[in-house]
Amino acid sequence: MIQHIRWEKGRAENVGPRPREVRNYKKKKYKQWAKEKGYGYRWPASEGIFSAVKRMFGEEIMSNKKRNMYHEAKLKFWTYQQLRDYT
Repeated sequence: MIQHIRWEKGRAENVGPRPREVRNYKKKKYKQWAKEKGYGYRWPASEGIFSAVKRMFGEEIMSNKKRNMYHEAKLKFWTYQQLRDYT
């Protein structure tokens, strides 16, 4: 992670997107900050798709090798998309 540091009045001060957002968060109440940023909301499209794939094919992956695990998961999503396109 790249950290931006600015020297001001003899002390280091963090600048950049994250420290700026932390200061913004501290100035506001949590609920106001969360509402402005859309924090805590689920993404309807991806959450629904993951849920549907797990319901249809299960959560578990049977493969042992990492490469095959990725392939198996990819096949589950591909099959789900094919079934959606068919219906």
